[in-house]
Amino acid sequence: MKQLCWFTWNCTDGGLEVAARNSPPAGDGQLRMDPGAFEPRGDGGLEFVMPYTDWRLTNAVLERVGTLVRGLNATVKLVAVHTSPYPAPMASSIPPHCYLVEQLAGLAERRPFAVKPQVVLARYWDEGFRYVLSPRSTVLMGTWKRPWRTREEKMARALVAEGRDVTLLRIEARAAAE
Repeated sequence: MKQLCWFTWNCTDGGLEVAARNSPPAGDGQLRMDPGAFEPRGDGGLEFVMPYTDWRLTNAVLERVGTLVRGLNATVKLVAVHTSPYPAPMASSIPPHCYLVEQLAGLAERRPFAVKPQVVLARYWDEGFRYVLSPRSTVLMGTWKRPWRTREEKMARALVAEGRDVTLLRIEARAAAE
């Protein structure tokens, strides 16, 4: 039997916060591919949760999101999941964790909208990412435009099957290189 065990580390002024949570909510999910704009919600704003995969892709997606959320009350939670193999103790992953925090902070500070970086330490990537999702979050995923189904597209479909709202933005590799 697979045992779920993951932690979130948030660096605050008071020190290091560690938290744990269980299962994702169920419901009817929706997948949007390359939308032209986002609709404002009546409940106070949009909350997006975006996985960090690589710097170039994440930067290109955040640039595109900036144009899509202009004028809206939107917050993007940028999440990097740092996996730690099972035999290794979780505490042995602190140096790579600090490097990820620096990368996310660098991406977040370049944006005119609210971006909240977060690094999750987990045994499995997909479970670590699901941990940070709240019931009202919209998952925002970027993927390189490819003729085959990418890892991000597969993850987006799995999240929709669980009842999550997912927006998938396909990025041209040439456009991101400029």
